Amino acid sequence: MTDRLFDISLDIDFAKSYLQYVVEPLNHFARLFELFDHNQRMKILKEAHELVLGISTRTDKLDIYVADSITEDQPRRLQDVSKPTLAKVASILAGENPRGLAQVLFNSVLGFDSTSELVPLLSASLNSTIFNPEQAAALITCINHSEEDINRIQDSPKELAQDIQLLPRGASMETFDEDSWDGVKYITTHSLENSSEKLNDEVSNYKEHLCSILEKQEKLVDPDKLGSKFDVQRKSTGLYIPPRQRLLIARTMHEAVEKAADDRASLLNMSPREFEEFMAYIFSYLGFEVELTKISRDGGVDLICMQAKHGIPFRLAVEVKRYKEDRPVSVSLVRSFVGANRQFDANHLLFVTTSRYTQPAINYATDYASHLLSLKDYEQIKEWCSLVQSNPPSLFQ
Repeated sequence: MTDRLFDISLDIDFAKSYLQYVVEPLNHFARLFELFDHNQRMKILKEAHELVLGISTRTDKLDIYVADSITEDQPRRLQDVSKPTLAKVASILAGENPRGLAQVLFNSVLGFDSTSELVPLLSASLNSTIFNPEQAAALITCINHSEEDINRIQDSPKELAQDIQLLPRGASMETFDEDSWDGVKYITTHSLENSSEKLNDEVSNYKEHLCSILEKQEKLVDPDKLGSKFDVQRKSTGLYIPPRQRLLIARTMHEAVEKAADDRASLLNMSPREFEEFMAYIFSYLGFEVELTKISRDGGVDLICMQAKHGIPFRLAVEVKRYKEDRPVSVSLVRSFVGANRQFDANHLLFVTTSRYTQPAINYATDYASHLLSLKDYEQIKEWCSLVQSNPPSLFQ
């Protein structure tokens, strides 16, 4: 019983931290900026700088303006900031830091009570830079993710309250002596129930904040119009698929599968992107709806695979590495992959390589992330190729 009380108290603490995270506008705008390449982010930054100069008497150069926005101090020279801050400034100026760009906008544009100015600024940038179906699908999915967050916010406190109400009924006086039973009743009544009531009170405020963010995002772009313009289709699992990816995933790769099942070298001869496309085909053939993410540096997710299991959407995030046998996957890459799931919120993570894993990577997956993460190597790829050749109904049924 005491263990169950402790578990529920942890659930309440986690729910509070999760709710605070999803309603933070900075996180949502950072997610939007992931859609832009570095040139587009640089353009947005310069437009924001011009906007700030237009509504204030500041004459900061762009680099000082960025440094001022991300530090509590107000540096007048770049030499006055620390090396880590200077590195962050450089990454924002180069358009390589979506969250840093969001932080600059919130600490400068919004700091002048010009919230209404931010939406037209971003809208203008979006209208001039969204030019392909992949970006359109990613943006629509981003906005839809906010709706999913709202639904989760509504459900979590109700479930916690139900658990708390069941606790005293799930035990009997025979289980505890009189003093222990009084302690259980006190903790349940005065601690957990009060926490649950407070959580319920906070939920309504969180929901209002998140709805406000969603409204701002929808002002940037109309999902229906954007989807129609680029022929983006929403599947039964909720995943948005652009036509280019639908054609890519559907095209025949029978010869590539045959070669990969017999020889690792055929996979090593592919480019990294071709290997991602190959694995997208494998998972598509195994019953998933697959989205290839934008080409990015290490630390992201290459494939988002969706499948309805008993009517419930199952989201699988896959990271693939086309490495030679003498180049094992390090623990830092595995950790980065697990951390990236904060953005994609997958039910399970799959790391796939043509090589192998270092022992620290295996230990990390076994000891800390076994409930969430699976590591697969070339032997598993061979098995999947065999399954594709034998025309299976689904891999995860």
